[in-house]
Amino acid sequence: MTRKGKRQDLLRDFSGFNPTVTSLLELTTEILDVWGIFDLGEYPLSSFRKGRVCVIGDAAHATSPHHGSGAGFCIEDSAILATLLADQRVDSHDDLAMALEAFSSCRKERTQWLVRSSRLNGDVYQCQAPGIGNDPTKIEQHLLQEHTVINDVSVLHLCGQAMRH
Repeated sequence: MTRKGKRQDLLRDFSGFNPTVTSLLELTTEILDVWGIFDLGEYPLSSFRKGRVCVIGDAAHATSPHHGSGAGFCIEDSAILATLLADQRVDSHDDLAMALEAFSSCRKERTQWLVRSSRLNGDVYQCQAPGIGNDPTKIEQHLLQEHTVINDVSVLHLCGQAMRH
């Protein structure tokens, strides 16, 4: 999942940045590891369940690291799935399949938002986002707005939504 890169390419990519940034980059080794970043943005799952099998976390909605929230969303998945499976109405194979469908239905929109938003944040961090560019005010506004979607939510509320599905 890595390839070799050269410091000279890194310096070229960051030319025009603050001299402090380029000075730090000049301290790197000549040969660098370039990590691949993969997500499910191009190929989202149509459902997080099939029959009585369900996927959560990166298996369901792998995201780039630009929000730092992939693991947190997996914890949300776990809390919601545990709530659904603990419901006393789930006492047959058919009930289990319905509970997993409820999980998939209630998680799909929020988790796919994270995948798209994290990818966009990668562009923001590189000053390449359309309409934002390298404008510090727009960057700050964008990031605050996006983090609000992640942070201003109650897992109990999400569990309640799942129960209504």
